[in-house]
Amino acid sequence: FASDGSDNADLERLTTVSCLAATGMPLESMRTYLANSQGGREGARRQMELLDAQALRLAAKAESIRMQQAYVSFKTLY
Repeated sequence: FASDGSDNADLERLTTVSCLAATGMPLESMRTYLANSQGGREGARRQMELLDAQALRLAAKAESIRMQQAYVSFKTLY
């Protein structure tokens, strides 16, 4: 069985999807991210935009969790 390198490419895509999923990135954004991997500099720029958008979503989620923690802390003072 001769390998044409597609196994490595498949493994790389799988690893990328796994990492993006671990950040909570939506599936459609992951698809777009992978599609942009073939787009040279412009594709890389679009990938960075997707990662920036995910960073903003995560920051908003973290702030929400901080607010929930503050509420719980406040309630336990009673």
